[in-house]
Amino acid sequence: MRKSLLALVAVVLLAACGDPAPTPPATGAQAGFNDADVRFLQAMIPHHQQAIDAAKLVGGRSHRSQLVKLADTIATRQPAEIQTMKGWLQRWQQPMPATGGMAHEAEPAPGMMSQGQLDWLATLDGREFDLGFTTSMKTHHLGAIKMANSILQEGRSSEVRMLANQILTAQQHEVDQLAQWHD
Repeated sequence: MRKSLLALVAVVLLAACGDPAPTPPATGAQAGFNDADVRFLQAMIPHHQQAIDAAKLVGGRSHRSQLVKLADTIATRQPAEIQTMKGWLQRWQQPMPATGGMAHEAEPAPGMMSQGQLDWLATLDGREFDLGFTTSMKTHHLGAIKMANSILQEGRSSEVRMLANQILTAQQHEVDQLAQWHD
């Protein structure tokens, strides 16, 4: 019996010293996020990328320093937000949004411009560009505001909700500016 007891103790001690059993990845509810958070990120990443693409059109087309400054702000702030959102999706082991040729298969996020609208903006200059850009970007930002408001109602992640509040504040301010500059 003593040998059996010693063998049992040895097995228990060896098991305790080994690698712990792998734990399954946390589900959304356990990890502090839900499907709404994931959908928001997957929609906001291409939404932000399109704003960056549109902002890149401003240089050399607009003579309004305010629009150039706004475009610089978008081109600086939104890539950092994209990286943050991609990081969350990676950490949560969720798929990245479709890009390029596959992106057209998904339903576009609110406020998204068509490729034709972006191409049209690229043909404009001066006052015509300013009017086209302010109209398009105002609609684009209003879409982001709608998405951010929605995730504040449906989302679970405190990180995503904080980002949504930042998007609301920044883009509402920019919408107000764009409305003033649309003349």
